[in-house]
Amino acid sequence: MLNAGWHLEIMDFGLAKKLAGSRTWTLCGTPDYLAPEVILSEGHDWAVDYWALGVPLYKMTAGTPPFWAKHPMEAHEKIPVGHVSVPAHFGCSPGELNKKMFKTHHPGAQSEPRRGAVPSSSRSGS
Repeated sequence: MLNAGWHLEIMDFGLAKKLAGSRTWTLCGTPDYLAPEVILSEGHDWAVDYWALGVPLYKMTAGTPPFWAKHPMEAHEKIPVGHVSVPAHFGCSPGELNKKMFKTHHPGAQSEPRRGAVPSSSRSGS
């Protein structure tokens, strides 16, 4: 991938987990790429992969992460809300694609849930 300065940036997708059931609560990954349900420890499934794919797509087009903040905790506060500004130069297709990938289902969120996202109301104690 190319960063904002057009320098090659290497990405590693080697950290993965095969789900034994329908959900997991494992917290692993780069902070900027974590979906709301991972950050909020609500249990998650394969839908978080769409979120994680949306981050580099946004980053390649905008030059910055979608929920950029000086400090990681600030980004973690922005992510569950799900509000992402789509720069005008994105055009219709990339902008709509990113909006769909960053859908969230949390109270106060500004979008509808991603297909496959696990709603808070279906959480179990295990």
